[in-house]
Amino acid sequence: MNTSKNFGTNHDHDGELLVMVPIALLTAIGLKQDELLQLIQKGHHRAPALKDYLSEEEAKKLLSKGKTWFFNMRNLGKLSGVKVGATRFYKMTEIQELFNNV
Repeated sequence: MNTSKNFGTNHDHDGELLVMVPIALLTAIGLKQDELLQLIQKGHHRAPALKDYLSEEEAKKLLSKGKTWFFNMRNLGKLSGVKVGATRFYKMTEIQELFNNV
């Protein structure tokens, strides 16, 4: 019995639900899973949406600046930050501009 154009369902001999998925989709899912596992193993735990950002801790090490300097740059409007939970992130391009102008 087909539930949609691309997927089908059936039951095995124990009554377990089986879902039929096109092989191309299954392959794509497997590739994405492999890519995510490789990123995790390499220590890249950052979400893809944050790939263009540095955490304040990373930026402090990169620029050899302290927390107060970043606070002052934000207050002067020279640096904008995005806070996610307890961690503040800065755009890499903004950090690079500040680094070039220092």
